[in-house]
Amino acid sequence: MALLIAALLGGCGGQAQPPDLDAPPTVREIRSLGPDANDEYFLTAWRKCTQWYSDDTCRRQIYGGDDAME
Repeated sequence: MALLIAALLGGCGGQAQPPDLDAPPTVREIRSLGPDANDEYFLTAWRKCTQWYSDDTCRRQIYGGDDAME
């Protein structure tokens, strides 16, 4: 019985680990943020936002609108 409970709980991974805010930008982050990927403010805001929301939502939240990246 205890083995069954452990197996069931093991399947519940919960949330992913939070991003390492001190790590250099990934290729995905560079493609999404462009030159702002090298800016600590934008990179940190991006990483915190994309933990919960889509890239498009985070882009709008950080830059202030749909056409902000054009």
